[in-house]
Amino acid sequence: MDLKLSGRRALVTGAGAGIGREIAKALAREGVDILAVARSEADLRSLAGEVKAECGRELAWRSHDLTAEGSPTSLAREVLDTFGHIDILVNNAGASMPVSWNAPDDQWQYGMTLNFESHRRLTQALLPTMMERQWGRVISLTGSIELKHINVAACAKAALTVWNKGLAEQVARYGITCNCVEPGLIRSHQFEGWPAERIEAAARQTAFRSFGEPEDISNAVLFLAGTGSSYVTGITLIVDGGLRHRSF
Repeated sequence: MDLKLSGRRALVTGAGAGIGREIAKALAREGVDILAVARSEADLRSLAGEVKAECGRELAWRSHDLTAEGSPTSLAREVLDTFGHIDILVNNAGASMPVSWNAPDDQWQYGMTLNFESHRRLTQALLPTMMERQWGRVISLTGSIELKHINVAACAKAALTVWNKGLAEQVARYGITCNCVEPGLIRSHQFEGWPAERIEAAARQTAFRSFGEPEDISNAVLFLAGTGSSYVTGITLIVDGGLRHRSF
């Protein structure tokens, strides 16, 4: 299936490792010009090398800490200086942040900024160029929001999901779709350090009795980024292998 993505321009945050890295590579394979963002320059350099070797394409990258004051706005300026406009924005940066019931405000502020506010600010800064061109895709990575403990990221992802729904309504008239992808248990760096028995127990909760792969998420992103999803907006596409218990 031709997704008609060749020649499009995309910004992918959190692209240094795991799911974000695979999303950037998958889009590059479809002929998309990528600007990849992460904190680690080493990860971004190696990603650029992989894309060059596999696709023969140059990958632009920027090292950014999206929680820094003014970072989303300055990144938007750099993106527009580099590409002129952005067609596809993938809000993937984020991290799990479990906290105690009496966690201090600075932990909450950091977690909400990383997992929600930075996405909102970056999206708002880039939407005008999509509106001018009457075409755009905003795809935000969320996560399971039904946890058995307090996690700042889960609260932020819930906000991201609800914000996406309202945003989709307001920008549809400009030919822009806004959707979320919610990964389940995906084999990536976030599970490093888990004991084998915990991984096996978690995997048994899925219909496939296994973790998914980053490619399972990048495939969902490709669908939402392409022209075949032009009438799909405001949704959360759950890619979790039939996870039986969403709270763990």
